[in-house]
Amino acid sequence: MKCSYCGKGFDRPSQLELHIRIHTGSKPFSCKQCGHAFAAKSALRKHIDIHAKDKGRMFECAVCNKSFSRKEYLEEHIRTHTGNKPYECLICHKTFVGRTGLNHHRKTHADACQKKDSMCEVCGKSFTRHALWTHVKSHEKNHCCHHCNKSFSTASALRVHITGTHLGCRSYQCEICGKGFIQKNHLIRHMKVR
Repeated sequence: MKCSYCGKGFDRPSQLELHIRIHTGSKPFSCKQCGHAFAAKSALRKHIDIHAKDKGRMFECAVCNKSFSRKEYLEEHIRTHTGNKPYECLICHKTFVGRTGLNHHRKTHADACQKKDSMCEVCGKSFTRHALWTHVKSHEKNHCCHHCNKSFSTASALRVHITGTHLGCRSYQCEICGKGFIQKNHLIRHMKVR
């Protein structure tokens, strides 16, 4: 069975049905407590865990007090505070705090082989449907630096900016010339040019 939108093949009708929801945006499963909607029943089940706070099963971040239903979610979240990004893309060397972020990112590389049938309404560039969803966020710059008022599309981009620009912290250094870089992928790019 193949998806009529992108041609991807599936073994079971249920897999195809779930996949098609990515293209249509259909989210038929909603939480009875808060109304949040999901494309997959399994995602709804995971979400319901956040309401388990009443049952005292939450794990709380000591830095920002955000609560998580699972210990592993908290552990991944803590890495957003420490800057530890142990998951690395083997194609472009971009790093991530969790496996989910890396898996999501990997799809942008896979999209290079697929047809680009969706256009960004802001800048007019063409993308695959998945890449467009990620790209649109780049236009939403809701994270503002309190030092210089520069805006960023993600909290992690703001954190990298503050760490490197205002705190002068450059964790990745070239062993040949000694130049420091804020991000590992910037050092890798530098090493290729040298």
